[in-house]
Amino acid sequence: SNVELKPHKLEGTLAFMFETRFPQKVTAFAAETESLQKDYASYGQKLKKHFNPNQR
Repeated sequence: SNVELKPHKLEGTLAFMFETRFPQKVTAFAAETESLQKDYASYGQKLKKHFNPNQR
């Protein structure tokens, strides 16, 4: 709680998240690069579901 609040570099990770009200578009270069993780959309398929919409 005493650390100066400023940006700092994270090592060994590529994950990031941001929010914007503006539409985002992937460039042709990014969509065609060999390093594209083609199965990324299935990353959460093995996660156990805990949400119960009927529970209050």
